[in-house]
Amino acid sequence: MSRLSRPFGSVKKVVVNENSAILNLEYGHAEITIVENNIFRVRAFVEEERDFSYAVVNTGNKDFDYQINDEEGKLSIITENGKLEIDKDAFQQSLYNNNGQLLNQDDSLGVRAIGNELTIYKKQVEGEKFLGLGEKTGPLNKKGRAYVNWNTDQFAYSPDSDPMYCTTPFYVGIHNKGIYGVFLDSTYKSSFNFGASNDRFTSITVEDGALDIYYIVGDSLSDITKAYCRLTGTQTMPPKWALGYQQCRYSYYPEHEIRNLARTFREKKIPADVLYFDIHYMEDYKVFTFHKERFPEPKKLIDDLGKDGFKTVVIVDPGIKIEKGYDAYEEGKSKGYFMKYPDGEDFAAQVWPGWSNFPDFTNPDARDWWKEKIGYFTSMGITGIWNDMNEIASWGQSTPDLIENDYDGDKTSHKKARNVYGMQMARSTAEGILKNTDNIRPFVLTRSAYAGIQRYAAVWTGDNVSTDDHMLLGARMLAGMGICGMAFSGNDAGGFVGETTGRLFARWIAQSAFTPFFRGHTMINSTDAEPWSFGEQIEDISRNFIELRYKLMPYIYSLFKEANQSGMPLVRSLAYYWPNDDWVYDGAFENEYLFGQSLLIAPMRSDSNYVKVFFPEGKWYDLYNDKVHNGNAVEILEYELEKYPVFARGGSIITEQSLVNNTQEKHDGVLRIHVYTGSQDSKHIQTHFEDDDISYNYQSGDFYQRDMIFDDNTKSLLLTKVTGERQSSFSKLQVIIHGDKPEKVMVNGSEMQTGVIEQYRFIGMVSNFDPFYNNEDDGLHADNLSYIELDNDNAQIEIKW
Repeated sequence: MSRLSRPFGSVKKVVVNENSAILNLEYGHAEITIVENNIFRVRAFVEEERDFSYAVVNTGNKDFDYQINDEEGKLSIITENGKLEIDKDAFQQSLYNNNGQLLNQDDSLGVRAIGNELTIYKKQVEGEKFLGLGEKTGPLNKKGRAYVNWNTDQFAYSPDSDPMYCTTPFYVGIHNKGIYGVFLDSTYKSSFNFGASNDRFTSITVEDGALDIYYIVGDSLSDITKAYCRLTGTQTMPPKWALGYQQCRYSYYPEHEIRNLARTFREKKIPADVLYFDIHYMEDYKVFTFHKERFPEPKKLIDDLGKDGFKTVVIVDPGIKIEKGYDAYEEGKSKGYFMKYPDGEDFAAQVWPGWSNFPDFTNPDARDWWKEKIGYFTSMGITGIWNDMNEIASWGQSTPDLIENDYDGDKTSHKKARNVYGMQMARSTAEGILKNTDNIRPFVLTRSAYAGIQRYAAVWTGDNVSTDDHMLLGARMLAGMGICGMAFSGNDAGGFVGETTGRLFARWIAQSAFTPFFRGHTMINSTDAEPWSFGEQIEDISRNFIELRYKLMPYIYSLFKEANQSGMPLVRSLAYYWPNDDWVYDGAFENEYLFGQSLLIAPMRSDSNYVKVFFPEGKWYDLYNDKVHNGNAVEILEYELEKYPVFARGGSIITEQSLVNNTQEKHDGVLRIHVYTGSQDSKHIQTHFEDDDISYNYQSGDFYQRDMIFDDNTKSLLLTKVTGERQSSFSKLQVIIHGDKPEKVMVNGSEMQTGVIEQYRFIGMVSNFDPFYNNEDDGLHADNLSYIELDNDNAQIEIKW
């Protein structure tokens, strides 16, 4: 085995098979496959091993035109969307889009091996930006940095910590010639170098195994994300209750603490859907138990909380206490389901229960056993489970590499299995809820993950810290996760580690109200961090933004359906729409994002009432008072604590419902459709989706869906004919026009007089705690808005003015 790097050398032989080509090289082999007309796969290896993936669900089809041209000196793989070219003399790869623009090219170093390690070296392109990699710290644009993919328990991580809890080895490159995506499907430890410590190349390295790369071409970032999600799966559709506000603490116990928490939410009329049981609910931290004294009647407690509109989520870690007579331990040991050393002894490490064994979730039989065990919770009505500590984490944080994992029948060391361990635990948990319930969509939350996790679970960004820097970092992390298909993601609002302040908590709640996963959480031995814990003013502000979250639920739920159908995330980097605008990547503005395509969020610190906002091209409305900000501009704006910088995009649509205390409570039956005029784009399409909120019946037609198409050039709003077999929960439609103030409109050709809303509020007025402060005109309302109200007819409706 050479201690020096060794190139793969020239191509000695090419065998073409339908949509693939097999290459024999001087040192090693390669397989090239056309997966789709915009996805090319190049798998390079020295020693053959099973071609198997936990991430990829789309292995390719031949339902498109392509060419594979084996010519002297080069091999060309061509589709209508792009071309992959291989220099046969040096096995160097070049990727082109359908306009012939060179997107990505190997450096002359090419593909090289050092021992078992394989690296591909890429030419640096001037001005290129690198986005993605999922849950990673650092700036939005990763240029000039290097990152390691090795799932790690990073307690109280810094804004530059690496590696993190999740491995999602997918990135997007953007430069003036175009855009492309690169997915490395390897569960071994890997690394990406985007020009760190050198001025010559970027590189991708795998510690062992194959260098298995998927190249994706497209015309836009949304094209790349959608293609990646066709490859690895789209976000599973969650139950609607999982989109509401969730409250957690390490830990709420005994039982009366949970009951008091639930009662306080309802008495204070702060909407909430989910309460958490952290590790202290268990007997000696043993999974599949409830503490007999702290929670003597868990099923009755769960039922009582359910009657008051609360769902419960329980934490379930992988460590199973080594204790004779404990059924989970005895079953797992006797059936051989725990990870083992090469000599057959079960691996043990210390974690919350003390010395523990760990199920091998890469073993299908162990996964089936785990599914059966999940029935312990579903029998109590619990369909929400939180998988934590599943990197795996243990005291000492040094799991031996020689531990063996089944890896679905291809036994391997933990070096290959570690990065997929948490994903397979989440998979087993989700499938266990499905197995033990009747057509109920599970909610699984996981800390550790691998590419494709979106098929099974939501992901939160782990043990963050109660600081402004962490709050802003959280926005960047969610943008990166969204690019990588992880549409259901979020941060712990307020921060988990350390002591949050009232101002920080209020700002963080406001920011998190516009993220997919919305949870307040803090750790043991810290002061309380519930919405009412910081005094009346912070309580009012927190209530306002939690209420706004619930009023926007039609918009949010429909965005989740879009993520489920196409992979488009809810948190969208501005690069989705303005990829070549340098302001998008500027350190002052890299935290900004779009929530869906209609709302611009500009995260701001808690220690200032001023924020610097970049407005992309177009027209932007302050959500609260409709003040217009023109695009291609930077403004410094004042936002007192009661407000938060949120802007509606001109030419877009936002849907809203009446306030409810939880997602199971009925609204007033009126769907408010906010139309914002002033777009440079000709049309905006907003889909409205409804189903029963909890089951998979939507897959067999039990849904309600219609597109809302606004054309600002013709001043027309088209509500398309409804599809699906379900009736809408909204019997009335109220169309509210922002910007224009027409006195009459045409509805399906008939004239209709508009009404006027003298004062419209998305959020309520904060109580006047200071008698010297006059808040009657608080700048939180828009005035004199034109509107019409219609019956919600399933037929097509066209409104023009």
